[in-house]
Amino acid sequence: MIVIRLQGGLGNQMFQYAHGRRLATATGRLLWLDLSWFDEAESLGQTPRSYQLGAFRTRSLVLPAWLARAAFSGSPSRGLVTRAVERFVHRVRESSGPIDPASLRGRRIVHLEGYWQGEAFFEPFAAAIGDDFRLAAPMTAHRKGILRRIGEKASVSVHVRRADYVTHPGVSAFHGTCAPEWYADAMARMEEHEPGCRFVVFSDDVPWSRANLPARADMIFVDKSDGRDYEDLHLMAACRHHIIANSSFSWWAAWLNRSPGKRVIAPRRWFLAREAPDGLLPTGWERL
Repeated sequence: MIVIRLQGGLGNQMFQYAHGRRLATATGRLLWLDLSWFDEAESLGQTPRSYQLGAFRTRSLVLPAWLARAAFSGSPSRGLVTRAVERFVHRVRESSGPIDPASLRGRRIVHLEGYWQGEAFFEPFAAAIGDDFRLAAPMTAHRKGILRRIGEKASVSVHVRRADYVTHPGVSAFHGTCAPEWYADAMARMEEHEPGCRFVVFSDDVPWSRANLPARADMIFVDKSDGRDYEDLHLMAACRHHIIANSSFSWWAAWLNRSPGKRVIAPRRWFLAREAPDGLLPTGWERL
């Protein structure tokens, strides 16, 4: 069995699932999801999140919480169960490139922990994984209305990621945020490329976005505050072009748009102190 420990928000969960799905498919095994991190995040000093992949048509099973805690987490409940399964478990933490499925032969239980960000970690099964990330249920009526407006003209998604990038000292110091000037430059480039386009702004801080982004008469603002991130992801993907933040969430929205004519502008500086690592941004995406 392949077990992957999920952690972080929806975009990170999608990267982790995609890598686990690739390995499970390549080795002919079942993919199991370890959700123990969601109970531990706050005690680890990380931003609390919730499991959201259940909103998609994923092909995986969720490991029972008691077993995940006892066998794979740092929980005090580890004991007899841990000792019973440890000799059968091959633990893999992310180091560099993708895992070669052949290296897992003879391993009964493979437990994966990492972020695994980039197309290379799932590329051989990209079509199947894109299919897995279809919504399992219809969007809300409100979002269906926004979807209709997106389809009325050439739309450009603009992702403004703030939240813990601003409020959590550790996260802020590591990630940083895209400045208003960066968004203005990216929007101007999109208008040159697609005159008359409509900007659709997705943000967890709509008041800041209204106050700091260049104003346009027909802009749409989508408030990402009701917890249905998976629906907003698909609204973003429905746009023709994308201005993404330094965020795995908008990375996936742009990736799920399979139109060959799309244009994607991404921040060159993905982290506060360094640029996006090689392989994170797909070929053809523009770094600004």
